[in-house]
Amino acid sequence: MEKQLATQVLPKQLAFTPGGPPSAFAVEVVNHSDRYASFQLEVSAAGTNHLAGRKWYHVSPDISSKNPPGDTTQFQIEITDSPVPGFVGLMSLAVRVFSIELQEEERESLKLTLAQGTGAVPLGLNLPVEDFDADPGEEIQIPVWVSNPSQLKTTATVSLQGIDASWFPEGNEQTVKLAPGGRVQTTFNCKVPADPVQAPSHGYRFQVEASHAYGPPTQIEGHLKIDPLGFVAFQAQPEEHCIPEQFQLKFWQSPPVIYELQFENNSNLYQHAQAEIVDPPPHCTFEVMPDNIKLGLGDSGKLSLIAEADRHWLGFSKRHTIQVEAVWSNVERIDSRDETHVLQLKVKPRIPLWLVILMALVGGVWLWWISPFNQYNRNYGHRGAVTSVAFNGIADQAVSSSNDTTAIRWSVQGLSAWWAFPYLENIIQRGKQLAQQQKAIRGITYRPVNNDLVAVGLENGQIQLWDLNTDHTDPLQTFSYEKADRVLDVEFSQDSRYLFSSHGSGTIVVWATQRTAQQRKIFKEQKMPFAIYDSVLLGNPDQWLAIAGQQNQLVLWNWQSKQALEPLIYPESGTNRDYIQSIDTARDTPTLLTTADTQGNITLWNLAPCLQDSTTCKTLKPEIWSHSEATQPVRSVSMSDDGCYLASGGDDGRVMLWPLLPNGQRDPEFREGIELYEPSTVSMANFFQNILHPRSSDRINSVDLKVIGGKILVLSGSDDTQVRLFSTTVKDVQSRIQRQTLPCGKP
Repeated sequence: MEKQLATQVLPKQLAFTPGGPPSAFAVEVVNHSDRYASFQLEVSAAGTNHLAGRKWYHVSPDISSKNPPGDTTQFQIEITDSPVPGFVGLMSLAVRVFSIELQEEERESLKLTLAQGTGAVPLGLNLPVEDFDADPGEEIQIPVWVSNPSQLKTTATVSLQGIDASWFPEGNEQTVKLAPGGRVQTTFNCKVPADPVQAPSHGYRFQVEASHAYGPPTQIEGHLKIDPLGFVAFQAQPEEHCIPEQFQLKFWQSPPVIYELQFENNSNLYQHAQAEIVDPPPHCTFEVMPDNIKLGLGDSGKLSLIAEADRHWLGFSKRHTIQVEAVWSNVERIDSRDETHVLQLKVKPRIPLWLVILMALVGGVWLWWISPFNQYNRNYGHRGAVTSVAFNGIADQAVSSSNDTTAIRWSVQGLSAWWAFPYLENIIQRGKQLAQQQKAIRGITYRPVNNDLVAVGLENGQIQLWDLNTDHTDPLQTFSYEKADRVLDVEFSQDSRYLFSSHGSGTIVVWATQRTAQQRKIFKEQKMPFAIYDSVLLGNPDQWLAIAGQQNQLVLWNWQSKQALEPLIYPESGTNRDYIQSIDTARDTPTLLTTADTQGNITLWNLAPCLQDSTTCKTLKPEIWSHSEATQPVRSVSMSDDGCYLASGGDDGRVMLWPLLPNGQRDPEFREGIELYEPSTVSMANFFQNILHPRSSDRINSVDLKVIGGKILVLSGSDDTQVRLFSTTVKDVQSRIQRQTLPCGKP
């Protein structure tokens, strides 16, 4: 097959001195094909494979234009450098001519004589491994081959740049000695810092440079990648917040609360951090300020989570759970600690629970205060001074009378318990006493038999009997001794056959009380030389009537016979301004008598000798003591049926209890008595007690005493319109006694 191209090299021999002027030769190429073709040329020398990419010659033109068939193309080649640096002598050069269009090539050769060069020769460098991968704390070795292509021995300095010099414990610069044409390997030991903060994770492009005295420096590049290591952490404080955080006067407002979100970067990656709320609770709004934070290596920073909530007006506090998640920009291959935090948000109602409770309590107290359950509610009780009080026989009910012309029946339980109804009924309502005349009621008492009827004595001299089993539209009976002769006291005999009335004129009237009589019949009457204030039946069976009044007069009247009056010598003489205000006896021991006077004294009499032998009456010496240190008038006294206790009340507003001995004398261990009611005592300990049972310093006008089932009950009526009940126990009183002898009464 005929060749499609022909080549010729001229001259066939060349000489070249490195560092001197270039040497040139020509190559002619003839196109013997039948079509247009372009040609290219390459020159190679033995031993230049490891120097690929090194330019040591120049071709012109690089590529010929397309030539028609039979046309000739001439290439000019200039040798500018030694094909093999440092080589001296004769070498062969191979010339390769080829055409892409013809798919054919032709080779020629020529001889090149290289003389000793006069220019610098660079060193050769080679990296066996160009790419390295390491973790913080890891130690790696970077090997480098250095070759000397010159004909002179040399000392080379090899340095590594682009990586922190502190990472090289043995230094990042080394010195190696090279023989002519020699080749040496050296190694750089690189220790990456163990602290991730000091070894940022990214790619480090480094350069290895070799320099010597006989040529220019040579460089080669490599790559070191530091892998991610370390951790990022997330914290949120506080774990719980409350809206509002503290009490404020404008309690209806809802100020926001702020959670502090803390981010910490302990990795070798630069981070952008932000926070996200996962499934935010309803009726709450959240905002993170700022949106995100940039963290360098080892840095920490904070974001603020601002929380607001719609507060309900009433009810209990609500708790919301807030799940906050940290979002990091680079968390691959590093540890993310506490990525999610669960926070609590407590939302209080606009009107706090304590205020609701307080309002309910105040409202409840107010409703109770204006209700009939409150014995101190004047819309249901007396509106004037209470003049007389009395228990029924078993002390589960009581009656009272007042200057306001009313009489009321009470529940004893209602007087002692705030939750019980105190008012049973108005026996005598305002305007219902008499159509003709309204007058104050001075005294009231139960009929002993059945306790189903009460007698009242009026300021206008009338006596009225009211049946407790009826609707009290009108009294059962009304009668009087003399008009305008005020009735100061009324009292039934124990068999209820007789009613005794004491009058301001000094008259005692005994009334027969048979129900069949249309008009009360005066059974007997007795005139006294003094105004009578009180009387009580003594002896068995109610044979004597003790009568007391003005000038401290005290007289015994045997009303069942015509025996003369027996005056008793009162230990304190009195003037017209002095009165024995009250007297009483013990029903089970009707020989005991107690009195109270306006001089502040209480006296206790044992009348047993006197009732058996009237000659001894004037020689009796009663026990006398003061109700209080102020010696203010004592308005009322009452004895228990068993004669073991005595109650008193007077102008000082106090109610006192006096335990007695079995022989009827005052117990020496209770010389000062037991104070049941002291109006001026106010403290936090009895604050609520004072609300439910307000105190007053007004005088006590009447007291009554009962001992039932181990309980000592004292009823009082005072100028402040109130009926009060005081209670203690026999056991409590007897527990204060230190002596060995048995006290009076059953425990």
